[in-house]
Amino acid sequence: METSNSSIEAIQKAIADHRFKSEFLANLSQLVPLLNERDASRKIECLRSFLQSSVVEHFALEEKTVFPLMLSANSIQSKLVTTELVARLQADHVFLLGEATKLQARMAQPDLTSNPAALRELEQSFREFFGFIQRHAGEEDKWLHPLLAQVVSRHSRS
Repeated sequence: METSNSSIEAIQKAIADHRFKSEFLANLSQLVPLLNERDASRKIECLRSFLQSSVVEHFALEEKTVFPLMLSANSIQSKLVTTELVARLQADHVFLLGEATKLQARMAQPDLTSNPAALRELEQSFREFFGFIQRHAGEEDKWLHPLLAQVVSRHSRS
C-alpha cells in the first residue's frame, strides 16, 4: 500500500510527540511530592495539564492516525503481529485513560490541598500511574517505533 506524505508526516509527528512526552514524563516525577508543599495547587495544575496533553491528546493522535496507518501499511506476513500489537496498545490506552479519569476526579476534590490524607492518596495514585505509563511508553519504544521507522523508510525509498 502506498503511504501518503500526510501519513508520513503524521507518523513523524507522533514519534516526535512521543519522544517529547517521554522526556517530560521522566522529569514530571519531581512534581509528584505534593505533601507539605506550599505550591501543591500549582503542581496539581501541572499534573492535570500533563494528563490532558500528554495522555489524552497523545493517545487520540495514535488512535486516529498512527494505528490505522500501521494496520493498513504493513505487509501481509507482518499483519498478524501488527494487529496484535495495536490491540495490546489500544487496551493499554483504555486502561490508562480510565486511570487518568480517576486521577482527574481526585484532583477535583474540594479542599484537596488542605487535606494531607487526600494529598498522600493522590501522590500514590500518580506514582502508580507513572509506572503504568512508563511501561506503556517502553512497549511503544520497543515494538511500535521500529515498525513506524520501517513505514517511513519504505516511503523515503519510493
